[in-house]
Amino acid sequence: MLPKLFEIVRNEVRFQPYRGFRKGPVLSRGRRNPGSDADQSQLLVELLHAAGYEAFTITGGGAS
Repeated sequence: MLPKLFEIVRNEVRFQPYRGFRKGPVLSRGRRNPGSDADQSQLLVELLHAAGYEAFTITGGGAS
């Protein structure tokens, strides 16, 4: 189940380069609603929660 959820996000959500969260997990689903890496990671977390997994989004400070 876990690999399948990752595959869904990787293959079904188009990437759109912008910083941070704009659309959130619901609006980033599907090719017609692309999302940033942050939106896509939040979508994966929400899918994992719905499947009964414990998951969190962790952000970093970026490259220095």
